[in-house]
Amino acid sequence: MTRTTTRDFFLLNDDTIAAQRTLLYPNQAWYGIGLFLFIIGLFNWSSILYPKVFRSRRGRDLESFTATPRSTSPSLSLFPIALLNVYRVIAFRWTLHVGEAFCVNTAEITLTIAYIVYMYIWVFINSK
Repeated sequence: MTRTTTRDFFLLNDDTIAAQRTLLYPNQAWYGIGLFLFIIGLFNWSSILYPKVFRSRRGRDLESFTATPRSTSPSLSLFPIALLNVYRVIAFRWTLHVGEAFCVNTAEITLTIAYIVYMYIWVFINSK
């Protein structure tokens, strides 16, 4: 076990911290990009797998269906699908027309804003 002295403490100054940040910045940037891609992939796979899982359960329920009156209250199992459909409508069908020939959907706008916010947070975290 080594003993920390005040001399060792003063070796850690702003230049050494800046040098460490310079060396670690590319790795941290790749971790951030990788995390962003992981989150996008997670949402993508969940949107692919969710309908397959719940469609098979509904198929089994329909086989044992008898002629009973249908309830008028909405089913809570359909709530995630409704949220997904609302997201798809807002993200991909709503557009913003810029000028006469340029049209941007809200998914592109949201990703751009998220990237800008991410960069500002990144700059403020790595500043003194």
